[in-house]
Amino acid sequence: MLRTTGIHIVPDVPWGTHICQFYQNKKDLIDILVPYCKAGLESNEFCMWITSAPLYKKEIETSMRKVLPDLDDYFMKGQIEIIAHTKWYLRNGIFDPKKVLNSWLDKLENALSAGYDGMRVTGNVSWLRKKYWEKYIDYEQEINNIISKYKLIAICSVPLNTLSQTEVIDVVFRHGYALFKHRGKWSLIQDTQRKKITEELQKSADRLKLIASRGVDFIFQLNTQGNLIYRSPSIERYGYSLEEIIGTDFSDYVLPANLPKAREAFQRTLSGETVELLEFQMLRKDRTPFYTEVNLTPIFEKGVVIGVQGIARDITERKQTEEKLRESEEKYRSIFDNTGTATVIIEEDTTIALINTEGEKLTGYTKEEIEGKKSWTEIMAREELERLKEYHRMRRINPDLVPRNYETILMDKNGDIRNVLVTAGMIPGTKKSIASLLDITERKRVREALLKAERKYRELYENLRDGIVSVDMNGNIIEFNDAFQAMLGYEKDEINKLTYKDITPRKWHHIEENILKEQVFERGYSFLYEKEYIRKDGTISPVELRTYLIKDENGDPTGVWASVRDITKRRKAEKGLKESEEQYRTLVENVNIGIYRNTGGPHGRFIQANPAMAKIFGYDSVQEFMEISASDHYQDTADRERFVEEITKQGFVKNKELKLKKKDGTAIWISVTAQAHFENGDLKWIDGVVEDITDRKHAEKEIKKKVKELEDFYEMAVGRELRIKELKEKVEELEEKFAKLK
Repeated sequence: MLRTTGIHIVPDVPWGTHICQFYQNKKDLIDILVPYCKAGLESNEFCMWITSAPLYKKEIETSMRKVLPDLDDYFMKGQIEIIAHTKWYLRNGIFDPKKVLNSWLDKLENALSAGYDGMRVTGNVSWLRKKYWEKYIDYEQEINNIISKYKLIAICSVPLNTLSQTEVIDVVFRHGYALFKHRGKWSLIQDTQRKKITEELQKSADRLKLIASRGVDFIFQLNTQGNLIYRSPSIERYGYSLEEIIGTDFSDYVLPANLPKAREAFQRTLSGETVELLEFQMLRKDRTPFYTEVNLTPIFEKGVVIGVQGIARDITERKQTEEKLRESEEKYRSIFDNTGTATVIIEEDTTIALINTEGEKLTGYTKEEIEGKKSWTEIMAREELERLKEYHRMRRINPDLVPRNYETILMDKNGDIRNVLVTAGMIPGTKKSIASLLDITERKRVREALLKAERKYRELYENLRDGIVSVDMNGNIIEFNDAFQAMLGYEKDEINKLTYKDITPRKWHHIEENILKEQVFERGYSFLYEKEYIRKDGTISPVELRTYLIKDENGDPTGVWASVRDITKRRKAEKGLKESEEQYRTLVENVNIGIYRNTGGPHGRFIQANPAMAKIFGYDSVQEFMEISASDHYQDTADRERFVEEITKQGFVKNKELKLKKKDGTAIWISVTAQAHFENGDLKWIDGVVEDITDRKHAEKEIKKKVKELEDFYEMAVGRELRIKELKEKVEELEEKFAKLK
């Protein structure tokens, strides 16, 4: 019974199907595995999903719910399990293929007992390390060998960017189907047992040689009625004794379906014709068929055909070999044409003999345009030709003298430049070579961008004014920047021998251990905190730092890193500021002029005031003074409103004189200089300086009175003098007139 895979390019498959998926990112995994598991759940199959980076359980559930809104129902009845790879492949931190395989079979047995039709599984091997590669390949081979015996379908997801081409081939050969994504589209390779077929073909060829060397042909004679009258001893190879077949009809030993052909050839021979290379199937004594190639010649006696002589050769293995070869050629051609990598076969004279579909896409040429017509030198960049021609020549002398993998530049039909990774080798027994070309243009662009970014951020890292340092789980200092080194005064090789405790005073050890335990390991980072460092010269420096947890791809902690700032200068500045504030406060508390801050508005509430302010207004304490609103100190509250209006409009007042009143109601004159403070356009508070000018105002009044008196006296004295002068002038004028009269 066939099972639907849910994958659009993979047809319905039987139980025992083994699939591999090569992916590059988590979207690739979701594209294939979500519909695959959905189809299994809807087909009454038990499903297991073994997770690893970059796709974890929460993202899987979110993606599955988009296509299966009732996913929770499947979880509740136990039809699906999502398990971390550390709890399946790496139990106790060790990959044991035999235990993993037995675990799959145990799960299958439980699933069948629970009434499910079978089991569908998927596992991601991004966790796989090089040390486990051989174990993993043997494990996949064992699955491939036994899976056909069970009601089981499996997909193995393998990260493509971690594998060499040889490793990719290792994986492909151990799966019935292989899925590749190229230029945004999924491609499928079916029946990837090419290595096995090659080995079987070689064995078949060896067997054919052995059979030929031992003379397995048998000779027989028939009379005109078709009865056997002679047989050579080699007939015993097929289970018959020499005696039992004499006199029997040859048709007893021919596969019924082939009898018409055999009888027609027999009659032709009786008519005097020689029949050569006639193929049909005969029967062994146990009635199993085998292929033969028969030559028939007439037996003449005095010009009359009295019988038929035949030589039969068992060609069963040859036929099987030919069939396998035909299938192999079809499969190889299918693999060649449908593999996700551009592939070409090149003649010794550099002509491109064959190119696959991906090769057409990469070069822009069709098979008709390129096969047997173009040299590979026509599609490679000119600056690369000298090197590549030498590779081509030397590969045919000794392939070990030239690299198997290398990067070069290809120019497609449109003249566009492509960076390609080439893997090339010779086809055994020929002067032809085969090369696969992987388009790495985008990868190279990204790699160059990453290198540029890495250089940029490395430069930023090294030139940060703050120190950056990372330590492992044992507290050993692993990496740091120049700022951190300068902070401590050690040489780089000296710091690499230290732990974070070596440079931290003992009084901080317990405090920092609690920060790591309660903050960093709990939520991944710490709040900003302060501690001290011991410099190489023994001096103690205060520092401010924030610490972050480092995890590996499996989410396991591997260390911490911290951003560290030397706050020695800031501490000195804070100390200076504190001293300055103390001096300022002393000055404010002891100065004879009033200093205040109050809110705006018609009344005004005092926020701050110094002792001089309370004293000016006749209060016993600052606290008592601040309990009174600003408007209560005015003789006329309208003056307060006018004052607020003026300072709101101008933003300040300077030396403004106001007549206010003291606690006991006594009038008091003050001079105020004040500054308004606004927030979002609204007056928030007023800061001011007040001077008591009551005595000055009284003095000014007395001065004005004296000035008035002087002015009055002056006016009186000066007026009398003017009248005397006028009389004197009149007298003189009369005397002159009197003199003239004389």
